[in-house]
Amino acid sequence: MLVIRIVAISLLSLPAVVSAQRDDPLAGMVFFGPGVGIDHGGIGMRLDVHTTRFVGVFGGVGYALAGIGWNAGLHLRMLPGKRACPYLTGMYGYNTAVKILAAPGVHSRQELYYGISTGAGVEFWNATRSRYFHLGLIIPFRSLDVERDYPEISKELFPVLVSLGLHFAG
Repeated sequence: MLVIRIVAISLLSLPAVVSAQRDDPLAGMVFFGPGVGIDHGGIGMRLDVHTTRFVGVFGGVGYALAGIGWNAGLHLRMLPGKRACPYLTGMYGYNTAVKILAAPGVHSRQELYYGISTGAGVEFWNATRSRYFHLGLIIPFRSLDVERDYPEISKELFPVLVSLGLHFAG
C-alpha cells in the first residue's frame, strides 16, 4: 500500500517537475547504478528520478542473502547545487534478512522482513553532474515478527545500516 502511495505522489508531482526543470537541469533526470544497502535491495541496482530540485524518488532491487530484496522511497536533498549534497531518506521494503545455514544436505531457513526505514547521507557529484557516489546510514524500523520468529538473533542485529552506491545519468 505504501508503494502505491509513493507512486501516486510521484505522479502528482509531475507538474512541479516541469516547473522545476526551468530552475534545475537535473530535475526530471533519471540515474541508475549498482550499490550495497537495503535501498539497493541488498547487493543490487537502484533507479533514482529527480522529480524536483530537492525531492527524488527511487527504487532498488537486489540479492538480500535470503532472497530478492526490494525497496522504494523518497530522498530530500538539502543542498542540491553543491558537489557534496547531504540528503534525508525514507523508504519501505525489506529491512531484515535472516538466513540460517544448516548442515550439508539439510534445508536451511531464510526469510525477508519488510518495514519502514529512514536515513541520511551525502551524495558526491562529479563536475559535470553526470554521476555521483553516495554514502548513507539507514535506521531500519524492524517488524516485531523478527523478534518473535528469531528471539536468539534479534538482539544481535545492527541498529544502523550502511548504504553505498554509484549512480550514472540514464
